[in-house]
Amino acid sequence: MRFDEHVLAFRGETEVMAPGRRPVSDIVGEVLHAFPGFTIADLKSGRRQRDLCFARQTAMYVVRHERPDLSYPVIGRWFGGRDHTTVMSSVRKIAALRGEV
Repeated sequence: MRFDEHVLAFRGETEVMAPGRRPVSDIVGEVLHAFPGFTIADLKSGRRQRDLCFARQTAMYVVRHERPDLSYPVIGRWFGGRDHTTVMSSVRKIAALRGEV
């Protein structure tokens, strides 16, 4: 990845790509099949509707587990500029609901 591509990815202006890894948008698209009525734009928005928040948290959890190469800040930026602690909280919450903790 060239420097300018890295800067764009850091800003969340382009897809975060890695050789041999699925794009984040593909992973999130699969998660959204379980949550009809929501789009990727909804997950990136600032809306805090309960069902939407749960879909966003689930998507963050799945992205973190399928793309361990991405840091919490990078995942947060992809989801509309959220803080890394929001991503950490989401991953912990969904892991607890799944009985992994």
